[in-house]
Amino acid sequence: MARSRLSRRELLKHAGLAGSVLVAVPGLGRLLRTSGAVLAAQRRTLSAAAFTTLHAMCARLIPTDEHGPGATEAHAAEYIDRALRGALGSSRADYTKGLAAVDAASRQQFAAPFAKLTSAQQDAVLTSIQDTPFFLLVRGHTLQGTFCDPIYGGNANFVGWDLVGYPGVRLAVTAAEQNMSTPATRQHISAYESGMFSRTGIDGD
Repeated sequence: MARSRLSRRELLKHAGLAGSVLVAVPGLGRLLRTSGAVLAAQRRTLSAAAFTTLHAMCARLIPTDEHGPGATEAHAAEYIDRALRGALGSSRADYTKGLAAVDAASRQQFAAPFAKLTSAQQDAVLTSIQDTPFFLLVRGHTLQGTFCDPIYGGNANFVGWDLVGYPGVRLAVTAAEQNMSTPATRQHISAYESGMFSRTGIDGD
């Protein structure tokens, strides 16, 4: 990743997502009762200020640009916030401290909180911390929230799958699809709607 800017294309390349889908962390399903987009009225795990910073970080890690939607549209920050009450609970303290540190660094460098900075200023702050454990933590979870099966609360409206060209769960493929002479038809359904996987622990506690 170039030091001068954070590129979505480079982020996805280094994450190995050229044509694959990142699976969500095991056990996350026990946190959720519903699939699809995150409800706007849901309660937050992080404080309002911390969530605002997280949302802005995710938006810069996988930005919305001329190539299409990014982490914002995928609801990656909401995915992380919800998961911090469950499967990612062990990282909750790291997020509380880390997000406060990001804001402190932003105020020190640019006299404003991270969410209020310009895109270039935000990139400068993120570049300065990109080798830290906290940056790598947020980066990994942002990828999860953008490309996971939507049943886990991220990848809203399948924008992540569309971004990397993943057509969705395939129970069968045509001959044309096998020899790649015809693009695979997109199927916007969760893997758990196909009957291939058990929903145990996803719809219940």
